[in-house]
Amino acid sequence: MIQHEPARGSATERGLRRVRDKSNRGGVLSSEYHRSDDFARRAGELVAGAAEIRATVPERRREELVEQAEREDGWERGRAERVYDIAREERLHPELGYLLVRTGIGVPAPEPGSGADEETWVEGVPDWVAAKAPLDDDGAWEGRVRRGFRRLRGRLEAAASTEEGVRAFLEEPDVGDCSY
Repeated sequence: MIQHEPARGSATERGLRRVRDKSNRGGVLSSEYHRSDDFARRAGELVAGAAEIRATVPERRREELVEQAEREDGWERGRAERVYDIAREERLHPELGYLLVRTGIGVPAPEPGSGADEETWVEGVPDWVAAKAPLDDDGAWEGRVRRGFRRLRGRLEAAASTEEGVRAFLEEPDVGDCSY
């Protein structure tokens, strides 16, 4: 008869072990795209955090999450409120949104001419169209946040569990370090 060892360590440690094991087999995190040395550690935190969030049935109030982000992560109140609001708009659990931004994992914007969405890149505007103002830092930041939230939500909707969806998100070739 096979006996299973009880799980040891915190949920974060168990998540990190699972991510490392999968990484060694060429699964999660096998890509080198925009990934720093501590990416595996942060990915483990994301997987473990997702498992803990799934276990919390009642959604925490907005104020509680905003205050936690201010207190524990040192975020400005406006930033914490905006992350919450964007997560709700993108139909992503706000705690998962906070976790994604906190870990610094996301989907960077494709570079013009990189082949990704090449048909959508326009070098200039016709003379009869007024040029758009370049994105300010807030607009670029919000774009990074929304890209990450949308991709994560898409993987969560296709997966059988939250953890499976987060792992599928982490396996995407363009998911990596993202400065939020």
